[in-house]
Amino acid sequence: MDAARYVIAVLLVVSLIPAISAWYVIHPFTWFWRRLGTVASFSVIYSLLVSGCVLLWEFRAALVGSALGFRPGLLLPALAAAVLGIRTARARRRHLTQRILVGVPEISSSDRGQLITGGIYGSVRNPRYLEFLLLGFVYVAFANYSGVWL
Repeated sequence: MDAARYVIAVLLVVSLIPAISAWYVIHPFTWFWRRLGTVASFSVIYSLLVSGCVLLWEFRAALVGSALGFRPGLLLPALAAAVLGIRTARARRRHLTQRILVGVPEISSSDRGQLITGGIYGSVRNPRYLEFLLLGFVYVAFANYSGVWL
């Protein structure tokens, strides 16, 4: 189980920061990405994303931090977060397609998308963020490494 916890910890520290950063690269600069075109934009963005993952891979030992051990007390909150996260994901998938999820409306000059207000979007403005936080907590609680908590 320690090996699985370490693998999850490494995957989290290597992929989360670039994945979150990708949205900060896309959203403020939609005007630029739309002029560049969808294929070129995704080529640049995903190259940056992969480069960030490779760079963080080199520092994974320091980023993961020290093992805090398996903590049974984290199981109940993690289980509750998993159930809520999965329910949120299912409700979100009814409205948010994969095309929207990867940012095509932000980058495409022809497919601008529209504001979703039905279903779960009527209650939570961005259920994807809620889903991400809940399911992220599950992985972090399972891994239980100091750097992952940070």
